[in-house]
Amino acid sequence: MSQDRLLIIDDKRLVGDVIGKIGQSAGFQVEITDRVEDFWKQLEAFQPSVVSVDLMMPDTDGIELMRELAAHGCRAKIIIASGLDVRALNAARDLAREYGLQVAGVISKPIHVADFRAILNELKRP
Repeated sequence: MSQDRLLIIDDKRLVGDVIGKIGQSAGFQVEITDRVEDFWKQLEAFQPSVVSVDLMMPDTDGIELMRELAAHGCRAKIIIASGLDVRALNAARDLAREYGLQVAGVISKPIHVADFRAILNELKRP
């Protein structure tokens, strides 16, 4: 059985590292990037089962990234993470679902370890 894989894109490397440690503690193999160009390469090579997407990126925004994920037929579960207010997070979740993406959860920043771990634990393969 293949291991669960988590790909993280976050413009703040420290936040990506924290999410990565949560993922590793939940049993996921983890890849982290803060650059969109690297993200697309890692997406293809790593084949994640879960993708954590920051909505506020300097070289693209998370909504555009999710639109492109949908256009590429991404089947990974999506976790949306952002410091934006709850209404914006919920709107992003709804839009991602309209794109046909499987949204597993929405996390407000600062990230609470227990909340993120709970989402990952629900996504673990049996």
